[in-house]
Amino acid sequence: MYVFCYTDRVYILPVSWGSVLKHIIVAHSFLFCLFLFGCGISNYDRGQDFLAQGELKAAADYFTAAADENVGQDEAHRELGITYYRGRFFPQAVTHLQIASQTLQDERTALYLGMALENGQQYDQAIAAYERFVDLNDSPEIVYQTQARLVRLRNQYLTQLAENAVQNEAQIDLTTIPTNSVAVFYFELLSGRDGLRPLQKALTDLIISDLNKVSALQVIPRLDLQRQLDQMQLQQDSVFNQASQERIGRLLGASKVCTGTIEGLAELDLRLNANVIDSRKVGQVEPASVQQGPEADFFELQKEMVSDILDALGVEATSREKRAIKRQSTRSLPAVIAYGRGLDASDKYDLELAEQHLQLSLKEDPAFQPALDQLNYVRLMAVATNQSLDEIDKLVTDGTKFEKARQRRLNRMNRFLSRQFAPPAAADAPREGDIDPPQNEIQIVITN
Repeated sequence: MYVFCYTDRVYILPVSWGSVLKHIIVAHSFLFCLFLFGCGISNYDRGQDFLAQGELKAAADYFTAAADENVGQDEAHRELGITYYRGRFFPQAVTHLQIASQTLQDERTALYLGMALENGQQYDQAIAAYERFVDLNDSPEIVYQTQARLVRLRNQYLTQLAENAVQNEAQIDLTTIPTNSVAVFYFELLSGRDGLRPLQKALTDLIISDLNKVSALQVIPRLDLQRQLDQMQLQQDSVFNQASQERIGRLLGASKVCTGTIEGLAELDLRLNANVIDSRKVGQVEPASVQQGPEADFFELQKEMVSDILDALGVEATSREKRAIKRQSTRSLPAVIAYGRGLDASDKYDLELAEQHLQLSLKEDPAFQPALDQLNYVRLMAVATNQSLDEIDKLVTDGTKFEKARQRRLNRMNRFLSRQFAPPAAADAPREGDIDPPQNEIQIVITN
């Protein structure tokens, strides 16, 4: 065999036609590899390089070109969204990340979509994205940090809803309020021992917990009530008149409002009174329950009150639901009182004081689940107070660096194998280190 090369032609002089075929195959394989690996790096990979270097404009150009290609479009949209996010162009980031999220179920897409939505104050959608991110991530530290973010975000969302409710109060359509929705207001302390004041919130919370066990009801969470009061700049003692209660019930989307009073009597006796108000009808009040007995019987009195409230609402609980309602979360009144103080402190964002009261509650009863849940909430709020989104971003980036490198190699192989033999995109221009492609098409000439 003889090989003679001249400019753009390769002359192969074979010994036999079998050898000719062999050399043709080898030449084609060589040319394929030359094209595949010698034409430079893909738009997507270049975008990744520039993004890692903080060159956001260049990264956006390459990712835009990659998004227009047939291969890896979803990944390109994701990285383009991340690039826009880091450039603080949040609407554009949301657009591309939402495109990516239609097919990609990965933590980077979910996280950055959540962060972009949060910065755009689209709190409800951000919450959904963060929850998806938590489901996809298996790092305890990252999950805890994200859960803290969720606690903060849910508070912001409730504040946003409360503000919107007041602004749009005149447009409330009473016919659209679900007939089975109920809100429980803080109970008013009429007289007697001031040490009972923490029961105003604690008793409300216990009643809400029991009513939530009845599937036929839609019970407004206590924190929704609190954020509505905060928005209206009303203290709990300012909402005990019926007109305010009716109004707030409508703002919360509750057709029925449960109100009540607590009265400390002589010889450590208690009197608990409950009423049900129809927020859609002015002045309609139905007495629901009157319970009286010693403080030691507080929990029995509370359970009887819940049963009476259900009757006043016209709701029949199932046998299983009744058994669930009867179960006591604690038998310690001091634990409940300390719990009420913890609720009040956390509502005022005095997180250190809230933790102290909740620890006292758990000292009285270590198994008191509402106090355990509230303590976890307070600690997450404390984490979120000093938290930045950049910290979560860094944790995820560092935690997935190896996986990203592996996936990048796989994606690059896939793009190489799927790439069409066509001129590169405009953004795919040569840069230092690239191999210049031949100026003319290589021809193989076989001579005898």
